[in-house]
Amino acid sequence: MNSANGVLLNYWLSVFFTIIPAIIFYFVVPKNSRYHQLHADNLNFSILHTIVQVGLALLNTFLPFSTMVMLGLAPLVFFVVHLIAAVKVSSGPDTMREDPFLFNIKFVQ
Repeated sequence: MNSANGVLLNYWLSVFFTIIPAIIFYFVVPKNSRYHQLHADNLNFSILHTIVQVGLALLNTFLPFSTMVMLGLAPLVFFVVHLIAAVKVSSGPDTMREDPFLFNIKFVQ
């Protein structure tokens, strides 16, 4: 899947299935590929999403009522941001020069 279609497939699958497609595509695409950075950005955002969800779930055990709102809003915010990034990449992964996500943390290169 070393192509623009692979990038599109990765981003759109990751919108709905979060981390599984991101991990698969990150390890399948060769590191010298020009699309590798887009796959890495997607994996970074998916890792961030997973960390926030697990952190909020753990926090919910100690502060049940205060984190219920955040547990409801966080998936919605991450879904919208991932959707925006998928639409940006759909316009042309060959022309992407920067991270398509509004916010991201670099966990993998």
